[in-house]
Amino acid sequence: MTTGRKQGVGSLFPCRRPTPYSCALPPSPTWKKTPDPFASRTAFSLLEVILALAILAGAVAVLGEVARHGLDTARIARDLTYAQMLCESKMGEIASGITPPDAVDRTPMETVSNATQLSWVYSVETESTEIEGLLAVRVTVEPDLPDERHPIRCVMVRWIQDPDVTLTSTSTQ
Repeated sequence: MTTGRKQGVGSLFPCRRPTPYSCALPPSPTWKKTPDPFASRTAFSLLEVILALAILAGAVAVLGEVARHGLDTARIARDLTYAQMLCESKMGEIASGITPPDAVDRTPMETVSNATQLSWVYSVETESTEIEGLLAVRVTVEPDLPDERHPIRCVMVRWIQDPDVTLTSTSTQ
């Protein structure tokens, strides 16, 4: 039976040409691959599962801390923004003459809408300046919380015309 192929001389494997270099040598018994006992494995070991769960738990804990820190920072930013708005409002009332620039300490704020659900207090301090007829008015707004909780505090200083000096100068004319 001929298959159209020529066989090499002294070879057990068919070759295309009868040259001594074109045929492969048969593998020796020492080249055989030993069977791998883990090659047919289809499941994870208990150690791999525990290690993966530990890594997952660590990642979840870190992400939880990042989320908590983000929420705390957002709350602080909201409270600070609200305190700035209240402080600007009170300073505008004093500068326009609606509220006199008298010194008050921790007086409750009258708020229309309170987004922070906190009760806010304000303090007003006045100082005379080097320039006659001007007052330095300091308005401080903070939530009505004990100092141990480190509340948000907004302080604004503005120089305004002293109403007492203005009234006396207009009455003498």
